[in-house]
Formats: sequence, C-alpha cells, structure tokens
Amino acid sequence: MAITQMGVNDKYLRWKFEIPSDNATATAMIAGEVDAEINWGDGTVETVTTANPTHVYATAGSYDVEVSGKVTALKSAGEKSYVVEVLQWGQTGLTSMEDAFNGCMNLKSIPSDTAHSFDGVTTFNEAFYDCQTLGAIPAGLFDNATRATDFTSTFHFCHSIPEIPEKLFYYNTEATSFSQTFYYVGSQVNKEAEGLLTEIPAGLFETNTKAQTFLSVFGHTAIRSVPATLFQNCPNVTVMTSLFDSCKALEIVPADLFGGCPAVTSFSQVFRMCTALKSIPELIFFNNTLVTTFKGAFSGAGIETIPAGLFARQVGVTSCSAVFQDCPIGSIPRGLFSTMTKCTDFSQAFKGCTKLTSIPSDLLASCPDVSNVASIFAECASIASIPSGLFGHTTSIKNGNNLFEGCSSLRTLPDDLFATFSATGNFTFTSTFEGCTSLQSLPSGLFATVAATGFANTFTDCTGLTSLPDDLFAGQTKIKTFSNTFNGCTGLESLPEGLFAECAAMTSVSSAFIDCTGLKSLPAGLFAKNAELATITSVFSGCTGLTSIPAGLFDNNKKIKTAKTAFKNCSALTGESPFTQIDGRKIHLYERTAALGFTAVTNTNATDCFAGCTGLSDYDAMPTAWK
Repeated sequence: MAITQMGVNDKYLRWKFEIPSDNATATAMIAGEVDAEINWGDGTVETVTTANPTHVYATAGSYDVEVSGKVTALKSAGEKSYVVEVLQWGQTGLTSMEDAFNGCMNLKSIPSDTAHSFDGVTTFNEAFYDCQTLGAIPAGLFDNATRATDFTSTFHFCHSIPEIPEKLFYYNTEATSFSQTFYYVGSQVNKEAEGLLTEIPAGLFETNTKAQTFLSVFGHTAIRSVPATLFQNCPNVTVMTSLFDSCKALEIVPADLFGGCPAVTSFSQVFRMCTALKSIPELIFFNNTLVTTFKGAFSGAGIETIPAGLFARQVGVTSCSAVFQDCPIGSIPRGLFSTMTKCTDFSQAFKGCTKLTSIPSDLLASCPDVSNVASIFAECASIASIPSGLFGHTTSIKNGNNLFEGCSSLRTLPDDLFATFSATGNFTFTSTFEGCTSLQSLPSGLFATVAATGFANTFTDCTGLTSLPDDLFAGQTKIKTFSNTFNGCTGLESLPEGLFAECAAMTSVSSAFIDCTGLKSLPAGLFAKNAELATITSVFSGCTGLTSIPAGLFDNNKKIKTAKTAFKNCSALTGESPFTQIDGRKIHLYERTAALGFTAVTNTNATDCFAGCTGLSDYDAMPTAWK
C-alpha cells in the first residue's frame, strides 16, 4: 500500500517510510522545540509538540510523511530502520542535525538543501552516522549551513558512498571539527582497500581556515593518493591524529602535505596501517615544529626506508611510542631522534620490525629524559646484536619490560646494556629477552646496577642458553619473585650455585625453571641464602633431564609452605627426595612440621609435587596428594 497525496511546498519537511509489516510502529525523527503538524501519509494528520512522536501503520507499505511548523532539530530515536529517503528538508527552523539519522541503515538517499533549510544549523555531529545504504552525498548539501561548526562523524560508516563532492564544505567557514567525518566511508570493516571512495577533492577544505581537528577524517577509506593542497589553508589545525589510519590503498603522499598546518601538535597514528605506503617524503613534517606526539604515526605502514631528516625540526616531541611498529624497515638512520631532547616515551617504537638488522648506538643519545622503552625492539627477529651504550645517555628508564622479546636472532648482549638503569620504584624486567632463542650467553653482572622487583619471564624460551653467570642477579636485594624467569630454557644444562646468593628477600621461585629439559643436576647451595623462600610451585616441573636432587637443597628454606607441582614430571629422577637432617633423622618436605622448626607444607599446598617421579626411592612413602 502506498499513499502519496503530498504537495510540493518547500516549507515542508518530507521523508519516506518503508513499513515492513502490518501494525508496525514508526518514529518520526523530529526533536528540539516542536510545534508542528505531521501528516503520516496514511490519512492521519495530527498536531505534535513533543520530540520523536510515534505512529502505528495498520498496513505495510510505502508512506510519504510530511511535517510543517516548528521543528528545531532532527534526531533519531526508536525504530530507525523504516526511513529510506528524505524527500526535502523544509523550512522548520532547524538549528541542530546532531544524530539526525544516526543508525538509519536503510536510508538510501537525501536531497540537497534547496530551501535554505540549514541556515540556522550549527552542528551535523553524527548526522548520518551508520547510514550504511546511503548511496551519495548531494552537491550543495551544506551550502546554506554557514553557521555550522561541527562535522564530527557526519558520514561515519556510510559504506555505500563512492565520492565526496568537490565543494562540499566551501561555505562552512565557521567549521572547527572534521573528526571522523568520512571514517569508513565507502568501505566495510576489514575491506578498506576494496572500498568505493578512492579520491579526495583537492579543494575540499580550501575555505575551512578555522578547522582545528581532522582526527581520523579519512580513516579506513580506499583513497589511493592525497591532493598536495588539501590542507594548505588550515593554519589552525592542531590534531591530525589517525588522519589516514588504515588507508590500505594509499600509495603516495605529497612532500608539502602539512606545510599549511604549522599549529599541529599531534600526528599520532597519522599513517597507521597504510600498508601500501612504501616511502615517506623527508620534509613532510618540515613546517610542523609544534608537534608533541608521533605515537603510532607509521605503525603497521609499508614504510621500507626512514628518511634521516624526517624529524629534524621536531624539538618538542614527548612521545614516539610505536612510531614505526611493524614496519618493514631494514635500518634506522643515525641521528633520527637527535632533536627530540624532550621525548620520554619510545615504547614499542620499532616493535615487530622483522627486517631490521641493526641499531645505531646513538639512537637515544639526545634523549636524556626518556623513561619508557618497553618493547622498543620486541619481535625484531633479524637483530643479531645490540650496540654498547645504547641506553648510556638515559637515567630515567622505569622498566626493562619486553625490550628484546622475540628477537630470535639475538646472540650476544653488551656488558653495559643496563649500566645506566636505576631502580626507581618497582623496576621490573618482565619478558625482557623472552623468545630470544639464539641468545647463547649472558654478561657477568648484567643487572648489577638495578635492584629490580620483578624478573617474570625474563628469559622464557631462550633455548640457546647453556649456562648462566654466577653473578647474574648480583645486587638484587629487593627481588621477591622469580616467576617463569627461565621457563623453557631447554639448553640449560646446569645452574651456578650462587645464582640467587644476593636475593635475600626472595620468597617465590614459582615456575622459575619449568620445562628446562636440559638440566641434569642442581647445585646443593642454590637456595642456601634464601631464608624467606616460601613458594616453589612448579620450580623444576617438566625438567625431564634432571637425574637427582641434592638432599639439602632446601635446608635453609624453613618457610616453604607451597610446593605444588615443584618436580612434576621430572621422570628421570632417582635417589631420594630432598630432606633435612635433624638429630640424625631425615625430614623430607612432606614430613615438615612446626614442632620441628619448619612451616608445614600441607597436602593441599603440595598437590602433585613429585607427580611422575616414580624413580625416587621414597616415592611410595609420600602422601598420595604429593604424587
């Protein structure tokens, strides 16, 4: 059923409903100040004074709806999907188009503003957000919206729009925000490179001199290139964050693209995931001397070479976190960050750069205040060595977490790698060298200058290590736990007796040597200096090459109370399980009591302690829970 008895009076706001079923309730998107008459198109006419009035359509069909009178805003509410077309905008006194058709996924077309409908409108924030079937932006749509300041997410997620009209914002000289205006326009999630929107009109922003933010304005679109003059008249822009984020078809950017934007302070993720972008002009940031952050600027992009002078004039930058993460660069130019004397954050800066083969020794020489270098070279699988003095000019680094995690080609470490690190608060070395499978040896006193509080997973899966220096943990007077520190170090054949000698505060070695299948024996005094040791959960679990345990291994560890799976699946063990001699009597771990001067290890806290260790002479004598 279709009832279309409307006139053509351009003062009326008109749209079309497609009602899918009988007795369906539709909601009109009129809002703000409302004093109007609405013709629902099925013979029902009523006066409305409240926002988002509803109407029940007795019969499914197509209906033209007409509104006359005062309506100061359009705003989606209730059932949104019935609107398929706006026929004309009318003259109702509109001042806001915020959320006007937000989520109207069946809206296919809208008209241009021919009746000065938008003369008083100040915002188009999310006006057509998620209108996934909207097929075009009509030329002249915003010509009369000369008071509009906000175009945030106006066409966000409009997947079916193939192009942007050349002079779309020509008369919107008061506009300050273009954040995410065309985010995902013409593209669907995970199909950015196949999208419909491939070009940007050269003069799109030529009159928008008051624009302040272009956050993600073209993110996730299929644009191939960028006009050189696109931002030449935008002197007040401060935010270019995620400007071309995930523009996976973008191949070329002009050298002077940002030359007309001297006020920009953020280029965070500006070219993130631009996988087709192989090179970047050396002078692209030449005029942007006020920038404070390049966080993730080229993360995941296709950049193969970094120009030496790319950041030559960026003296105020404080963050370069993830700046080149996952880029296929082969080298880092010397002096790349030489002007960044204020930069404090280089975390993940080169993480995942799998083709990077070397690191310049002066990389951070001009950055004395850097405090965060976590994961800076994590997953750089082609780096074979680290230059001496890499961190030699820095004294404020807060942790060594994941620094070289996954650097599977790394063979050696310089003696002074952490020489300038100082413990400020809870300094940790979590997963610092995890997965460095080619690492063959460690320098003596590697951590000697830092009284760390954590070594979790520090050398996990460093399968190339065959031995450890006796003073590896020299000076570690604050450390309490060594969780998974050498987990999976299958090449380790022995441990130095003094490994934990200076770790007087140590309380836990949970999973410290789990699955070290190459270990054949343990030094009797390994834990002799660790009177506070209380937890040995899974400490040697899975060490299938271990043939015996020194009887007095835990003699000085009277506070042990948790021993779950400590030696589980150490299937090659023979001899007797650890015991302490008291008045000529052997007191095994499972026999400890408070009366004998020990913290008792209850069955509950010793589950599977010796599970699978059937070769131990006292295996049958152990409580069932222990085996």
